[in-house]
Amino acid sequence: MLPVLRTNSLILRPFAQEDLPEILVLVQEREVAATTLNIPYPCTEAAIYDWFDLQLRELEAGEGLRWAVRLITTDELVGAMKLATHPEYESAELGYWIGKPYWGNGYASEAAQEVVRYAFSTLELNRIEAHAMVDNVGSAKVLRKLGLQEEGYHPQLIKKWGEFKDVKTYGLLREQWLNR
Repeated sequence: MLPVLRTNSLILRPFAQEDLPEILVLVQEREVAATTLNIPYPCTEAAIYDWFDLQLRELEAGEGLRWAVRLITTDELVGAMKLATHPEYESAELGYWIGKPYWGNGYASEAAQEVVRYAFSTLELNRIEAHAMVDNVGSAKVLRKLGLQEEGYHPQLIKKWGEFKDVKTYGLLREQWLNR
């Protein structure tokens, strides 16, 4: 069961089917889809329902934990957080997106900080890593703020919308997090 997590201004809870219309609105912004590997543009209602089914299967299999990130004060959906877990390695990959109307408010950092805390303190993972396209300066800033260190540069690692993109890998060990 995926726990509900809280921060000063956010609540992170499991996605529910009633979240899907709000998700669809937020991911229709090209700039949001452009910063992720898996959000299509334009995104369809069918794609959102497929994604919802996938995240339920991943949760059941213990492979992925996804939270809807909502404002405590208004209950507005602002984005999503994910830990793609690898229990056999005691590690996970952190992923997230925030809807464009909510950029610049620190929500990605605030939510990700709580997910990292949960990963290291409750799940007792040893390592968290994340990947960011080199041109996604905001995501790199969030990851560095969390204490993740740049570990690698991968030229033309992915192809997004017909264009090869360079990607950086960031990582953080539990012992580094404990000593922060």
